[in-house]
Amino acid sequence: MVPCNDAAPENATSTVVSIEIEYTEFGFGHSVAMGTGYLVASAPEANETVVLRLNAEQTDFIEPMKSLLAPENPLDYRFGVDVSTDEGHIGVLSMSLTDGLAPVVSFYSLSIDGTLIQNLQPYYASFDASAASFAMNGEYAVVGTANGSDDTGLATVLHLGADGEWDEYYDVTNQPAVLNSGDSADGDLFGNAVSIQNGVIVLSAPGLDSVRGLNTGRLYVFDLPSDPATSCCDLNTGLIYSEGMSCGSADTTCDPMDTCDAAGSCVFNLANAGVLCGDTTSNDCNSADTCDGMGQCLENLVAQGVFCGDSTDNDCNGADTCDGMGQCRDNLVTEDTPCGDFQNTECADLSTCDGSGICIVNWQPDGPIDASGIGGACLEAVICQAGDIVVVPVSADSSTVCRKASSDCDVAETCDGVNID
Repeated sequence: MVPCNDAAPENATSTVVSIEIEYTEFGFGHSVAMGTGYLVASAPEANETVVLRLNAEQTDFIEPMKSLLAPENPLDYRFGVDVSTDEGHIGVLSMSLTDGLAPVVSFYSLSIDGTLIQNLQPYYASFDASAASFAMNGEYAVVGTANGSDDTGLATVLHLGADGEWDEYYDVTNQPAVLNSGDSADGDLFGNAVSIQNGVIVLSAPGLDSVRGLNTGRLYVFDLPSDPATSCCDLNTGLIYSEGMSCGSADTTCDPMDTCDAAGSCVFNLANAGVLCGDTTSNDCNSADTCDGMGQCLENLVAQGVFCGDSTDNDCNGADTCDGMGQCRDNLVTEDTPCGDFQNTECADLSTCDGSGICIVNWQPDGPIDASGIGGACLEAVICQAGDIVVVPVSADSSTVCRKASSDCDVAETCDGVNID
């Protein structure tokens, strides 16, 4: 038999490219992860993680794209115990060196051109652990904590929200999606290593005892827990969730939170038409908002032109009407608009509106005025008095001749003190 190292085919070729990278002096390469065109490598003893980028030929790495420094206190954490990356997101797991401090995952996002790293809100585990692992895929990530208070271990599923922040993922029970082995025992170290891909999560428990012997270890495979926003039954187990459990996403007065029914369906809980919602203001032009029975809140505005408020209607102030936007409008006539009896004499100009609904009588001041063409020889004076023309005849005993005699048979006429002609 020919040794295998001497039996390589004559046409065998190697495509392996050997690349040597040195970056820090303290444990560089403790954990590595690759994305499209870039590499993430950690050096937890130096509290540093570096992002390196492939050159165009993908045969070598160019200068470091970015050095990620621990956002936590370096004296309390080891930054880069585990790293993972997917779809431009990078997660770096830090472990505490002090009892009672929980693991932390720091998240970063690559820019479109792949040259900028943005620091996102970190995730702080809700339990302490002395060993942990981390993996991410798409909008989901898993943090495994093997060494908890009793070394049984567990894992928490994270989700990337619409706000760009990573938070604990809530499953159909509206509780954080926490995974465990179901038969955990002290020292199992469940969650010592984790992986996630396309909704399937794998966690290891290398300390688990079995019929094979002590510490034989085991792998556990989970489907991603169902999302309560889309289902009332567990798509993995077929179990129907409790009637009345929240589902869906709407939660308003007219469209309350949807709930599961006893058959595993999500029921739309729409408020009845006429239920008060939104603005409860009610006046002549705006009735309180009400639900339409289809999940929408209606603004019940009175139509434009409907009478409201002050019903006064005269030359200077029209009756108030709604403006169609919920307000009652004063229909006041513009200032200086003619109004009233429209008289225009020597003692009174045209009456006009003052712009506030009042018709103003524009009298001339009381007193004498030019009497040309008014009256005759019996007229003593013409004056204005409260807007009226007042003529003053000569005194009653006057001998003033107002018409001369026209013949021997005609006597002259004199003023009588009453009439002016």
